[in-house]
Amino acid sequence: ADIRQEIISKITAGAEIAEGLGAHYFLIRPGSLNPEGSWTPHRDNFTPESWQRLVATLKEIVPALEANDVTAVMETHLVSILKNPETCRQLIDTVDSTRLRLVMDYVNHFETLGQVYSSAERLDHIFDQMGPYAPVMHIKDILVGKGLVLHLHETLPGNGELDLLHCFQQFENRFPDQFGLIEHLKRDQIPEAAANTRQICSDAKVSIQP
Repeated sequence: ADIRQEIISKITAGAEIAEGLGAHYFLIRPGSLNPEGSWTPHRDNFTPESWQRLVATLKEIVPALEANDVTAVMETHLVSILKNPETCRQLIDTVDSTRLRLVMDYVNHFETLGQVYSSAERLDHIFDQMGPYAPVMHIKDILVGKGLVLHLHETLPGNGELDLLHCFQQFENRFPDQFGLIEHLKRDQIPEAAANTRQICSDAKVSIQP
């Protein structure tokens, strides 16, 4: 309870800072019961009790979002309580505030090799479920590792297996004036990632606004 209250206080303060900065959005995470970090798995992340706790926590945060007229976007991942696109959409429907939305981090919802190799189909499903509620996109790609069990690694956009042309068109169709953020790269990787992203956008007929 003490940790939960501390997080509510931090996010409430974050809403006030975001309002003062005129920020379009600010990002929050669902957390994990694994003490090693937000994006580490724990079997109890998926219990009904954890779901109820997350919903209750967000409902305590929403009044601060609405009072400050700012929108928080929730990051999601298959190791978290927001484990798949259906659960992500359920959260938005349950909390029921236009000031809580999602991050379109599509890479985080590929679970199988078949999904990666048929990525347009998987992307369609992700966007069907989450797309209307996800006005910020994280731009990256998936590389299949060579280990003896399944390893799906993030890589630079355009250097992996995903149909990013299709992905960018899906996002453009829903939020043509919103943001895509390249993330998780070393400084010397950013120029290649940016160049690849611009080329994919050009091929997809998606304009990048200055």
